[in-house]
This record gives sequence, C-alpha cells and structure tokens, in this order.
Amino acid sequence: MTTNPSRLHLYSLPNEVFVQILCLLPTHSLLPLTTVSHRFYALILRILHYRILVSVSLNKYNLMLDCLNPSSYSTEPHVFCKYLGTDGLSSQYEGKGSLYENVDTAQQLGRLGSLYSRFRPRVVAMGRIGGARRFASAAHPEQPESSVVTLPIELEAFENFIQICVAVNIVEVMWGSNFPLGAVTVDNGVIRLFGDWLKTHAKHSGQSHGSSPESEESDDIACSLTSEAPYQIVWVGQKKNVGLKVRVKEKDFMFENVNRAWGGPILPYHDEGQSACYELTIEGTSICVSGPLIYPSF
Repeated sequence: MTTNPSRLHLYSLPNEVFVQILCLLPTHSLLPLTTVSHRFYALILRILHYRILVSVSLNKYNLMLDCLNPSSYSTEPHVFCKYLGTDGLSSQYEGKGSLYENVDTAQQLGRLGSLYSRFRPRVVAMGRIGGARRFASAAHPEQPESSVVTLPIELEAFENFIQICVAVNIVEVMWGSNFPLGAVTVDNGVIRLFGDWLKTHAKHSGQSHGSSPESEESDDIACSLTSEAPYQIVWVGQKKNVGLKVRVKEKDFMFENVNRAWGGPILPYHDEGQSACYELTIEGTSICVSGPLIYPSF
C-alpha cells in the first residue's frame, strides 16, 4: 500500500521528530513558536517544563549576585546564592497535584512562567594565592552559609534617591570550589531606593516579622532569615525577572571610610541633621523561571 504524497504535510511527522528538532532551540526562540498551533504549544510546554526540572537539579551551576553602590569606592565581594526551591513546581506533568491542575490549556504556559525560584544569598570569603584572588572552597567554606549579606547606604540631603547596581549571573563552577568557569547573565540593572521609601521602612525595624501585612504573601516569594523587620521585594527592572528580598535599618553615621591612597581615615564635615545612613540586608533572591534560568548553556 502506497501513501499519497499529496496528503503528506508537516503534521504528518510524529511528535518524537518535533521534539528532537525543538529541543535544539534555546528558550527565547521556543516561546514565539507556541503560537504556531496547539500541537506546537503542547510540545514546547513539555520541553520547557522538563528544562526547569533539569536546571534546578544541576549542582555544578551556582547563582552569583553582585550588588554595588556606585557612590562607594569599596569593592563588594561576590555573593553566591543557595537554591531553596521553586514553589508550585512538580515533576508530575498531568493529573492531580500537577502544576496545571484546573488550569485552561491556553493559560498553562502563563502558569509556568509565573513561577519563581528562591535563593538564599551567602557571602563567600576570598583570599589570595600568588597575588591572584581565589574563591573559598565550597566543601570547606570559610564563612557559614547563614552569613548575612548587608549593604551600607548613605543618603545626603541633596539626594532624593540612591542607585544600587545589580548583576545576576548563572556561573559554572569548578568541582569542589566556587571558582567560576563560565557565566550566563540572568539580568542586570539598577534599583532606585528613594529616601522616603528608606525612611518609611526603616521605621518598622523594631517590629516583628508577623506584623507585616504582606508577610504571608511575600513568604511565597522568598524565605525569611531574620524577624527584626518586615521585608520588602524590590525588583530589578520592569519585567520583574529578578527580585531581591530586603530589610532596611537606620544606622548611626560613622566615619568608617578610609582613604587608602593617603593611608589615613577621611574626616569630612558631616551635618547629622541632613544626612541619613541605612543598612540594607539582602535576605533572598527570586528568579523568574521563564528567563535564562531555564537550562543555561555555556
């Protein structure tokens, strides 16, 4: 029995062939193809779901967070983030208990893209060998993983806001250490913290975690390490692919700046009634799974 060639078309191919072809494409190229047909939509959804499950289990990749205050002349250390989980993600694709239970087919991709993976930042101590900077071993860290990541902020009277440069990268690390071998950028941008916002949230520094009206909702985004002040989620950019869970504390002004070129402390004139000093504690990082977090390639 012969097959009429005129009846053959693209969808005559089995799903296995489509999967082999589509799996070669990166995530940002797959997403536009979901509008081709319902069949493409279903296949690509399965591929993306599988990529997320694989990416969160890759131990050789670490999330590296860099936060820098442009007005500061100090170099902040790299911050590696420990993966905590992705709320709602399940290895079960269909049926009861799956991510898409009671979700319309047209909304399943949006449900997958609304997930955020949670990370806990930790400072990695660095040293020097032969004049070169090295990273502390992951097997024998010099600092505990519960180390609090803080960023000092000083807002002068003439400043309405302060900018924090944020860069988030997925790095491939050398086995047994945190030495990066390659990196893929997840997001980079600038966070603006306005003086009124800092002042308002610093007032709650003495309140308990449970007093925050957004506590239960925010816990689904990032976990809390301390309970001294209600936390907030600040987003890097308008797309909200990366969010930082932060707390703000007001600090007394201290002349801690050191002029390394002159070898002595800087003692500038300071009017205590004009300037404000804060401490920004970064407790967690949330990454949208629909971004480059899915199956990074180096």
